[in-house]
Amino acid sequence: MAKLRHRSNLRPKLQRDGKYILLAVAAIAALALSSVAFSTANRADSTATLRTVELYPSPESAVRPVAAFIGDSYTTGTGFGGQDSDGWPATLSRAHGWAPVLEAVGGSGYVAGADRGTNFASRVPAVVQAKPSYVIVSGSRNDRYFQAAEIQASASEVIRTLQGELPNTTIVVVGVLWDASTPLEGTYEANEAVRNAATSAGVPFIDGLTDPWLNDPALIGTDLLHPNNAGHAEIAARVGQALTGLGIAPAPTK
Repeated sequence: MAKLRHRSNLRPKLQRDGKYILLAVAAIAALALSSVAFSTANRADSTATLRTVELYPSPESAVRPVAAFIGDSYTTGTGFGGQDSDGWPATLSRAHGWAPVLEAVGGSGYVAGADRGTNFASRVPAVVQAKPSYVIVSGSRNDRYFQAAEIQASASEVIRTLQGELPNTTIVVVGVLWDASTPLEGTYEANEAVRNAATSAGVPFIDGLTDPWLNDPALIGTDLLHPNNAGHAEIAARVGQALTGLGIAPAPTK
């Protein structure tokens, strides 16, 4: 009888131990799933840094003209300034009552980024899908490593494709932008190549390099390379003034 009492006493203990084991297994499974989810999120975030599509919505966005922006890190903004609502595309859009769509990738250009699938041409399908009233293509200083003829050919292709896919859209090209330092070799050549492509296509070209917009160090971030928030505000103001002067957009609303 003593043995039976011993076995009877063991049954609740085994049940309790079994319950703890099941709970431990469930906890380990949940931890594994959360680790997979975290890893997947991190991979998604790293992918997002290569391809950025931002929309700054508001209650009136549905009835506002859409303005799409194609560019490099000077357009997408960086940790040194110009991210989200502080970026010059968002600032310019607020001033003109537009709903902005941002297609900008750091390190890209008309030619730069082609080997990674992030050059300006790769952004055109998403821009076309947005059905914008305005498209502003800006840059790129990253193209200075390439031959002017190649830059012009690639820029011409981007502009022609936009014109063909968006025949009722106003397309504007902003040239290469530089920081407060002396532009490096190939920068002016890249700017002229983009100008030639725009002019040949009958598209307005806005030059921010010949009379440099960002030659004041106070407009550049601590990396001495990218515009800070003040620099982005300056770009927005300069582009806005040019658009008004060209008769493309009215003077900014207050």
